[in-house]
Amino acid sequence: MPESSIIDKITQIHNGDNDQINIILSNEKKIIVEAAAGSGKTKVLISFVAYKIAAKQLSSTKKILALTFSVNAAYKIKKDVIEQIPSILGNKMLNEKNISKRVMVSNYHGLCRRILNLYSGKILKFQKRIEEFNIVDDSEILKKVILTDEEKELINDFDQVIKEGNIDKFNSLYSQYNNLILDKVSISGYLTYNSIITLVLKIFDENKVINNQYKSLFEYIVIDECQDTNVLGYELLKKLIDSNTKLLFFGDSLQRIYGFIGAIPNIMNLLKNDYNMRLVRLNHNYRFEDNQNLLLLDRNIRYNSYNPELITDLSHPNIICSNTYESEYTWIINKVKENIENNSNSTILVKSFNGNDNTKRLLEKLQEENIPFFNALFTDEGEEYIDFHRTAYNVFYREIYEKRKIAKKVLEKCFVEISDKYKDSNNQVYLSLLILLRKFIDSISEISSAYKFDDLLFFIMDVLLNNGLKQYMNKIDEKVIVATIHAFKGLESDVVFLVDLERNIFPSYYTCKNCSSVDCSNYDGIESSFIDELSVYYVAITRARKELFISFSKNQLTKFGIKPCKGSCLINLPGIGYDNYLIISE
Repeated sequence: MPESSIIDKITQIHNGDNDQINIILSNEKKIIVEAAAGSGKTKVLISFVAYKIAAKQLSSTKKILALTFSVNAAYKIKKDVIEQIPSILGNKMLNEKNISKRVMVSNYHGLCRRILNLYSGKILKFQKRIEEFNIVDDSEILKKVILTDEEKELINDFDQVIKEGNIDKFNSLYSQYNNLILDKVSISGYLTYNSIITLVLKIFDENKVINNQYKSLFEYIVIDECQDTNVLGYELLKKLIDSNTKLLFFGDSLQRIYGFIGAIPNIMNLLKNDYNMRLVRLNHNYRFEDNQNLLLLDRNIRYNSYNPELITDLSHPNIICSNTYESEYTWIINKVKENIENNSNSTILVKSFNGNDNTKRLLEKLQEENIPFFNALFTDEGEEYIDFHRTAYNVFYREIYEKRKIAKKVLEKCFVEISDKYKDSNNQVYLSLLILLRKFIDSISEISSAYKFDDLLFFIMDVLLNNGLKQYMNKIDEKVIVATIHAFKGLESDVVFLVDLERNIFPSYYTCKNCSSVDCSNYDGIESSFIDELSVYYVAITRARKELFISFSKNQLTKFGIKPCKGSCLINLPGIGYDNYLIISE
């Protein structure tokens, strides 16, 4: 098919959006895209990959590497690329096998596991595949393997360095860390989650031929959500990129909400400068294009992150101010009931849970009203959340890898075993994760016939190793979800209720404690903390497809009893108007 016809097809797919089309068709070698929520970045990424293959702009012996942070996102991108290329070319005979030869879609750990399985036996002298090791977090290794005090300190220091995003300290410790993994940890049958990447860095450092093979193999490297890149990912990219590598990175600095677990501060500017990339922006929010009020709110919050003086028009979000937390929750529940009657999904978002009394009371009121809801008040770092995924990983690995079979009967056996372990638990996190596991298994059954055994095994192991079951919340049956903002990132709901927007909760006590200003963005010394809080706020408000309600009350239920409180400064940001401000006095 002539390239002009392929371009016409791309233009049609993207409805003439020149900003998107220019990125897809660009011949520039290195572009980094600042992509606001709802701007269609994933669609652009998919079309970029599809176009390069369809238009034969990829050398015959090369591949495109597309890296994501979510295993589920990687699967979706690969699936959509496989579907889109035949559509663009009008050739339905092209199959997944042919297209997979040209593109590799993975997350960082998935890519490194593949590399380790190729070279760890010969170079690291491992006697088994990576999947046969028990893979745990650094904190778990301290419980599983006998180590000296100095070795324990090294493990703790290295884990802390990654969480802090400290590049210099990482490079000073990582060789010692690898030696400890190889000399003590691996011979005990364990590897750490971090070592999956650090051992690949070791292979590349000590075997330039292998490193150069991978640099040569990937003609294009495309990255999604690059604002969440941690030190491990950053150092891996340095090993994969040379002066000839063509780069397209997508990210949004205002959606960087994982700094507390290692996302490097200001990473997008760092990558831009490291690789001399041209910055392009996708600012149009298609999710809100039919909702002028939410569109303005999105824009004004973004302006608040760097220059509030650019704001020209006020947004008037639905803000609910209640005298008491009881009346706040009663109003929300009545609205949720209306949504259920109208067949609309509702998600109630809280900043964090940690057993706080206010959120407990909200859950109690939902139960008192007999409203079925899915409880997603877990975090990626929660002990139960991690434990469940590790348990599931071990069961699936034993049943599937050893039997070399992914059949419905085998999947059901896995589910029964895991259910038996947790079904009598009163812990809501485990019960919720069992529901998500059920949806995950159902999805495996739906796609199993289209994938080779090894590819499907990698997908299953990647989801569980990356604690990725939360991404299946979009498949649950309940019309109501109660979730933390971090758990719901990447998902959407018809109606979103952002509750408890009060000082010392959102922003947190640690941000507010030294601030006496109404607008804490003007308070010297906490600008960085404020941007972190604003990022979480932005992620929360952009989860809504149709309607958003922001609520707060003038008192809080705490472990010390009922205490008066003040509304959050986030309600008083520049650009926020009050035409839709409702006061509930009961």
